[in-house]
Amino acid sequence: MITKIPHFWEYDQKLETLFFFFQVSEELLNDRTVDTYRLPVCNVLTLCDELNTIYNQLNRLHQLDQYYQKYIPIIIDELIDCIHHDTVFKRILGYRLGTITDGLMHAKKEPKVLLPWLIQIEQLCPALDYIRECQIDISKMIRTSSKKKSDLELVTKNYWRSCIWFGYDRRYLYHLLWSFFNNKNIKISTPTQIDDFFRQLSYKNNKQILYVVLDSFLVEYYSSIDKNLDFRESLHFTELLEKEVSQKSIESDALRLFLKEYRDNRYEHRRNQIKMYKCEIKSRDPYSAFSILKDAFKPFEYFEAYFKHKVNNHIFIDCLYCKGDNFIPLKEEPILSSRPYIQETDIEDKIRNLICSRCLTRDSVLSLIEALRLHAEAIACNSVETSLKSFWSALEALFAETENESIRENVNYSLIRIIQKTYILKILQSLYQQLQKSIPDASFWKDELSIESWETFIRFFSAHDETSDEFKKIYNRLSQNPLLRSRLYMLRSDFSTGNKIKQRLTDHEKRIMQHLERIKRTRNLCTHAGVCMDYGRDVLSNIHNYFDYVVNYIFCRVDAGDRTADIASMVFEAKNDNGYHLSLLSEEKLSETNYVKLLFGNDVHLSKYKFES
Repeated sequence: MITKIPHFWEYDQKLETLFFFFQVSEELLNDRTVDTYRLPVCNVLTLCDELNTIYNQLNRLHQLDQYYQKYIPIIIDELIDCIHHDTVFKRILGYRLGTITDGLMHAKKEPKVLLPWLIQIEQLCPALDYIRECQIDISKMIRTSSKKKSDLELVTKNYWRSCIWFGYDRRYLYHLLWSFFNNKNIKISTPTQIDDFFRQLSYKNNKQILYVVLDSFLVEYYSSIDKNLDFRESLHFTELLEKEVSQKSIESDALRLFLKEYRDNRYEHRRNQIKMYKCEIKSRDPYSAFSILKDAFKPFEYFEAYFKHKVNNHIFIDCLYCKGDNFIPLKEEPILSSRPYIQETDIEDKIRNLICSRCLTRDSVLSLIEALRLHAEAIACNSVETSLKSFWSALEALFAETENESIRENVNYSLIRIIQKTYILKILQSLYQQLQKSIPDASFWKDELSIESWETFIRFFSAHDETSDEFKKIYNRLSQNPLLRSRLYMLRSDFSTGNKIKQRLTDHEKRIMQHLERIKRTRNLCTHAGVCMDYGRDVLSNIHNYFDYVVNYIFCRVDAGDRTADIASMVFEAKNDNGYHLSLLSEEKLSETNYVKLLFGNDVHLSKYKFES
């Protein structure tokens, strides 16, 4: 989360909403953001595309009768739910909205009507029209300094997800955001500059020029592919002469390193086939161009791996984006983001506690070790699809002994129970950490609010409502952090009564079930039908987060010395605790005396667990 106003802003009250947009966007597009606040995988556009893709693939494989009811109705339900919350989409459809939703409900049972309704949606709401309307709403709310921060946040989420679905790379959007809103050459002084920012995105495929070092055979291979084959992209290669590049490299550090990479591979390793090329690609941005270039050579890599039984990781060597006289290195994005740094001593303590304590049975420890082995395999993979399968296997290893007959159902059942039990704890601990980081004044917390620890914070949070004078003291310290101020207000409001807490938990369980169904669906379609969805990387991030969530919970229990007979018993306990927790939630208002009961249920130790953010 961005906690400070950039130096080049002439910040005052009229820029608050623009800065809020910057904060929200940075958080959504940053791959290091905690999963709770990362960009959602889906919106109306992506769900329509998912339905269309899966329907057509099942139809192509003559498997509609077998799998339609398994995959399609749940996506339709998610789509209708998304439509309900999407003010932009509802405005575009107007009076046709009711007919569309009724038609989609009919399509849950009648496969032949699904595509006509999807075509109807595409005609009434073209993707670019939807994106433009999102822009209009965002711009209006910023220019009028709208107080409805939650509405702006939702439209912003839908906007960025649509941009990525439309072909922009997340890294490019993140770079664009920073280069505009934190740029010494751009003075931010008026809310109308949001329109200047939006004008940087043309939503067209533009010619991107990349300098690449690679095996000349790849270019020959690519050039020989029949143009009618679906996987052949429109790439144009021109060989670069060493003398030409050497002359240009005088003014560019990046180009000098590029040239060194070429020379090291060609001369030192005696790989005479290595050459430099200029490659022209039409795409939305340089990063998406780079992805297109890499994907163009994937079939060759598969053939080579078959014949050699070895994957050559040096086929593709180096790449620069050429923008005039500027050269920018492009690297392949890791399929998984790195986790926050953990002290070596903390790691050692956790391992020692697990191995030496008697909190877990021998079989449960062995199951955990096997799950961690599969996790290690998953993070070592270069393939999204393979990593996804390994993560699912890791979860199956953890929950193999829980009470359902189906291992697949075990994973769903067990994950939901543990995640639901710890959901409130996780988001409130995240809130506490963000507040501590944003207001590093220890005397303020201790002397003015009597907050010295997580335990005293949660009591304070429960004792005062979102409009109280005590909360206003925090709001005042967050005058230049509208995102965190809004988040604090909304969370306290959402947890103000037992019924509101119950609603929050119910909504969250519904989202988790949708996520898990998408993970299973993505894995199954990839494994059994060879269908790889565009959002595979996002789904992989979800399952990785869920695995870490469960293992983190196990370590929290072990560190706290909580006896657990085995993992199956832990899941059984979570199920019962969740049920009892929900039964406690009524109209009762949250207070200092009942916060353990309303926020955490009957597990008195839960609030003392420390979740990693």
